[in-house]
Amino acid sequence: MSQVSFDFTGFNFIITGASSGMGRQVTIELALAGAKVLAIARGKVALESLKALYPENIEIGIADVCDIDTLSTVISEFVTKHGKIGGAVHAAGITALTPLRAFDVAEAHKIMDISFWGAVNLLQICTKVKISNKGASFLLFSSVCSHRTDKGLFSYAGAKAALQIAAKTFAKETANRQIRINTISPGWVKTSMTDG
Repeated sequence: MSQVSFDFTGFNFIITGASSGMGRQVTIELALAGAKVLAIARGKVALESLKALYPENIEIGIADVCDIDTLSTVISEFVTKHGKIGGAVHAAGITALTPLRAFDVAEAHKIMDISFWGAVNLLQICTKVKISNKGASFLLFSSVCSHRTDKGLFSYAGAKAALQIAAKTFAKETANRQIRINTISPGWVKTSMTDG
């Protein structure tokens, strides 16, 4: 049996949606690999319990990805303290059923705001020369639903599909600094979000 290990000592990363699910696990894995990680989410208690696991490697930033000013502040403070970042992961997102004939408009917009516009906010901030290193890598969590969805998931699937197109566009805009922007499309993963 082979084992893969990574050494990110000396690298700084930012993770959104870090208080639970896949964002939390990515934060833990990066901390285990020696990186300094800024874990961003709205839930202070969940973030503090995450930081307690690896206090030397994890810092927390309480921010809503839809609030670009607060997001920019917590990221700038982290970079001032630790140096430029080597990349970021946008794992923040929510899901809900939004069937055509009966859906909550506010909830549908919230899904798009967090998954799509939150990612745009993150990239606008983090791809700046003063924030990220040349060659930085950014990963945006899309979903298998963006390729093949089911009834009632048009808001979620639409947001994730939009994210893929945006990533391709932004990757071309940032290629001159050798910045990579990619998406990943996980299938069904048991997390607190999918438990509902």
